[in-house]
Amino acid sequence: MKAVTVSAIAAPSDPDQAQVDDPLRKYIIRWTADKASRDTKWTQEELAAGAIQLDGRALFANAAGSLTLTLPSDTVDLLRQVNPNGALQVRTGLADYELPMAMLRELSDRSFDELRVRLSLAGDAERSEVARAAERLGAVMHGQPLQLELTLLAGGTERPLSAYGHYVTVTVPRPATGIQGRLFSAVYAASQQTFAPVPTMLGDADVQWKTQTGGLYALLTYDKRFADVQGSWAEEDVHTLASLLVINGVDEGSFAPGAPVTRAEMTAMVVRALGLQDAAATSPAFGDVASGSWYAEAVAAAAQAGIVQGEASGRFRPDAPISRQEAAAVLMRAMTTAGHSPPRQARQRRSPASPMQDRSRPGPGKR
Repeated sequence: MKAVTVSAIAAPSDPDQAQVDDPLRKYIIRWTADKASRDTKWTQEELAAGAIQLDGRALFANAAGSLTLTLPSDTVDLLRQVNPNGALQVRTGLADYELPMAMLRELSDRSFDELRVRLSLAGDAERSEVARAAERLGAVMHGQPLQLELTLLAGGTERPLSAYGHYVTVTVPRPATGIQGRLFSAVYAASQQTFAPVPTMLGDADVQWKTQTGGLYALLTYDKRFADVQGSWAEEDVHTLASLLVINGVDEGSFAPGAPVTRAEMTAMVVRALGLQDAAATSPAFGDVASGSWYAEAVAAAAQAGIVQGEASGRFRPDAPISRQEAAAVLMRAMTTAGHSPPRQARQRRSPASPMQDRSRPGPGKR
């Protein structure tokens, strides 16, 4: 397959405010496949639109296995100025994706020459590895895994962005046949040969997933049940979350539905549901969270996203049962992270004297 490079090139090399305000200046978006290239020209007014749409599907006759969108740093600077709350919507033969301009604001303190967004189909060896990992899990892989990478080029060195700070939305065609169970997207961790789920929405003809990290993504179906929740009021909810890899149980066959949920367990479930696993900090967020514990990365990721706050003493109390008040606070912050507003009734119940901070007193609840 041909490798396709898409380059967005701004005319001014160092735009000042006068150039930014020039409505006649044109900006070129260049699509290139081998020696063939196509340019589209954009005015600053068009770049200031809420959503900038680029459709490259009809530009090249042959399908490509890899596509890269390159934004020079001056183009990124311009977009931050004229369209800070918009989005870049790109349609390709591999997948469609939406890049929020809010993510570009996170790069304001970084020095770089280019921002690159690369989509590529997994090679035969990668596809076989992912399929084997899915089979060991008991899942089924559908379609071709897709690699997403965002990198910064600075001084001739290309480095990956490990965390985006905002969701990039990717849309792929929905597999037409052979689907048994709920379809979802997950990122493959080659070092552990495991999968981590990302938020997935199913349409009639497509699958849309959101991620804040790069990686190799696959569409999976998985059916997981625990013997000790059969007949329980929570059986179907547990089955759904387990089949989406959001909950793991206490061992391969047990969920322990009557056991209290700890603060660490609740945090880990929320982080998995939001697809934040790879956003974890490298150092412990709290003094009582050991770096080698099973929940350390999840707690660090949740703290980095503002979902958990711990106590004023700097402790997190990971093994303490989580109270209903604490769970409500975590879920409301998680909704904000996911881009949703908390329910109106919940907002009205918040009082100035009780700002939904973590509480030390556990309350009854169900796992």
